[in-house]
Amino acid sequence: MKQLGLVACLVLAISYMMVFSSCVSSKKLRYFKNVPDSGGITQTIKLPNPNIVHPHDILQINVYSSDPETNRIISGSGGGSGGAAGTDGAPASAASSGYLVNDSGFVKLPLLGSLKAAGLEKDRLADTITHQLVSRKFLLDPIVSVRITNFRITVLGEVNAPGVITIPNEHVNITELIAMAGDLTIYGNRENVMLIREENGKRVYRRIDLGKIDVFNSDIYNLRNHDIIYIEPTKAKAAAIDRTPQTFSLVISSLSLFIVIYTQLIPQN
Repeated sequence: MKQLGLVACLVLAISYMMVFSSCVSSKKLRYFKNVPDSGGITQTIKLPNPNIVHPHDILQINVYSSDPETNRIISGSGGGSGGAAGTDGAPASAASSGYLVNDSGFVKLPLLGSLKAAGLEKDRLADTITHQLVSRKFLLDPIVSVRITNFRITVLGEVNAPGVITIPNEHVNITELIAMAGDLTIYGNRENVMLIREENGKRVYRRIDLGKIDVFNSDIYNLRNHDIIYIEPTKAKAAAIDRTPQTFSLVISSLSLFIVIYTQLIPQN
C-alpha cells in the first residue's frame, strides 16, 4: 500500500505540473490596471468631431421643401435615399443608397454638380447645399440633412466575434467596439492593441494599452470611419498551440514512468 501511495503522489504531482504549465496570468487579462481601488480619478474627455466628412464616405442627403419633384431628384425616389454611389460620386443604381465622396473630396449631386465635401462638417455641407439650391433658384426655403451611412470599423484578431461592424450613430470608441466584438479572448494582448488608420493619403499605425486608464485620454480612443483594430495574440496563445504535442508526449511519458514504477515496486507473484 505504501508503494501505491507513492505512485499516486507521483501521478498527482505530474498532473499539477501539466495544469499549471498552461495557466495564463490573470494580471494579463485585466483592463485599466492602474486605477486605484479607492477610485478618485477625474479625466477630461477629448472627443473628435464625428461630423467631419472624409473621402470615400457615403452620404445620405435628404431635401425637404414645397417642391416634391426637386426633393425627389436630390434625395432620390426612395424618400430620402440618394441612389447608389458610383465611383465618381454620382448616384448609380438602387442597389445601395447614398452619394460617394470621391478621392478628391467632392460629391456630385443632381442639379448642383460637384461640391466640395471632405473636410466639412455635415451641417456645414448641408448649409452649402441649401445655399446652392436657393441661389440657383431651384428651391425657395429647403431643409437639408446629411448623414454618413457607411461608418464601419473592422476588428480582427483575438476577439470573440471579429468582423466589420457598422456603426449607425456615426460614433464609437474602442471600448464600445470591443464590446460589440464580444470582448477579447483570454489570449488577446490587452497591452498592445493596434489601430490602422488612413489619414491624409497615408496609412498610420498606432498602438494603445487597454491595461491603463490613460486609454480614455488617448487621441485614438474615439475611432474614425474605416479604422481597423487588430488584437494580437499573446505568447500564451502560441504556447498553447505548441503545447498540444508536448502535452501528449508528457502524458505518454508519465504513463510509461507509472508503469515502470508500478512494476518495480509491486511484488510479482
